[in-house]
Amino acid sequence: GLNLLTKLSLYRCERLKGDLQPLRCLKMLSDLCLIECGELTGDLTPLSHLRSLTRLNLSGYFGTQMKLTGDLTALSSLNQLTSLNLRSCERLSGDLKPLGHLKHLTELHLFECRGLAGAR
Repeated sequence: GLNLLTKLSLYRCERLKGDLQPLRCLKMLSDLCLIECGELTGDLTPLSHLRSLTRLNLSGYFGTQMKLTGDLTALSSLNQLTSLNLRSCERLSGDLKPLGHLKHLTELHLFECRGLAGAR
């Protein structure tokens, strides 16, 4: 299976539909990039199981908004995260407080995430 997968990058997979639930079993994943996968839905809760993640990039671009919803609470358990990039995730809401728990975070990029308080 994919249990030993450490890096997953999906770019411009416009027809990829569904939520992030299938990712929760990828416990060894350290690098996750979902770029211009505009049909992905649901919240970020499944990502809370990816405790080995050091890099997370959830990005839409210009005409492609990400449809992911909810707040950033699930990310607060990603203790190894060093880089977080959220772009064109306008449906995400809440504030940035959950990111305060990420002691190793050295890069934070927020762009066009108008629903997040403090990200304007």
